[in-house]
Amino acid sequence: MQLNVGCLGGCEYCYLKNSSRVVPTSVIGEQSELWGYVLKRKVGATARWRAHLQQRHCAGKVIYWSGVNDPYATPAAETKGVWSSLLDVPEDLRPERMIVQTRFTPDRDAQLIEQYAATTSCTDGGPPVVISFSLGTDRNDIIRAWERATPSFERRMKTIHTLCEHRLYVVATLSPFALWKDLGGTLRSLDAAGVAYVTILFFKENTHGARTPAPFLNFLHATHPELLDRNGRPNGFPHRAGAIVGKGVGGQPVIVPNSLGEVRQPHFLALTLTAVVGG
Repeated sequence: MQLNVGCLGGCEYCYLKNSSRVVPTSVIGEQSELWGYVLKRKVGATARWRAHLQQRHCAGKVIYWSGVNDPYATPAAETKGVWSSLLDVPEDLRPERMIVQTRFTPDRDAQLIEQYAATTSCTDGGPPVVISFSLGTDRNDIIRAWERATPSFERRMKTIHTLCEHRLYVVATLSPFALWKDLGGTLRSLDAAGVAYVTILFFKENTHGARTPAPFLNFLHATHPELLDRNGRPNGFPHRAGAIVGKGVGGQPVIVPNSLGEVRQPHFLALTLTAVVGG
């Protein structure tokens, strides 16, 4: 689900930056020069969303709210309208699950989301709302250089803690996995906050899915090749990307498929990487 096309984050590594098949050139430009500066708002998006709900088009379905733009890089009134519309319809007209992928500030709607989650049940017993929150590094110099106009590390951690305080199901997505000053300290903070899962996604090269743009790949080849996911296996890491890596009962290492549409009960998995990238 998308309310807009384009993203004001302007991330240099975003696979959409060079994807004219997905994003029109009026949004990204002929040479990606407009990426991060143009946001095309869909006319009457909130009203159409409300109509879809009332006509049972979304009932019992898993709705993924992201793609082509970050849902929270949009005006507050629009995101508030999404949750208000969900609260206005009877439970039998609501989706099975709402999955929100963002790196901005969904905590501005925390009270509405909490109210919706508390009044909605899922047939599989899992959470009615999953917020997958991107947290690729704790270094603000990298955020400013690689993402241009996204929240700082401190602001993101505040967002995660606020969402957890509202008893929401948060998945911290280390995406794309970059350089860290204190990865262990960040993981301990996420654990203390009550984060449900931690997932890892790496910069992609020669994969069948979304690929990192060539100019940024060239930069990584020259400066940080250890961050690259080549053919589905990150260089220097033992487990495949797109998996939840951690320790289960008794400290045994586990790898769980990254399928947010089928999450169950909360359980925090502390990362057990055999190689941690330093600054």
